[in-house]
Amino acid sequence: MKKTEFEYKYVKKCADCKTMFSSRSIHLVDRFKNVSQVYVECKKCKKSVLVYIVKSEGLFVTQIDVPTDMKKEDIIRFQNMSPVSEDEVLAFRKWIKKSAV
Repeated sequence: MKKTEFEYKYVKKCADCKTMFSSRSIHLVDRFKNVSQVYVECKKCKKSVLVYIVKSEGLFVTQIDVPTDMKKEDIIRFQNMSPVSEDEVLAFRKWIKKSAV
């Protein structure tokens, strides 16, 4: 998936060290209708952030920055996983209770 000018426009600099992001550090992870999910890693301080850019009708845009310790590959791997079933959750809970004793 190719990033567009839209993603570049809103993802500009690191919130921690204020370094400007290069175009190579901005990776479009997913786009669904009016939401772009962008992964950025600062080359200077190595902090990573997932940025959700929501474009509403008209000119209104909301940006949500979520700091993360994951790499781009981790995010893509998790997106491609199937959802956890109710049975898996219950089995995990049972395993935790058993292991805690």
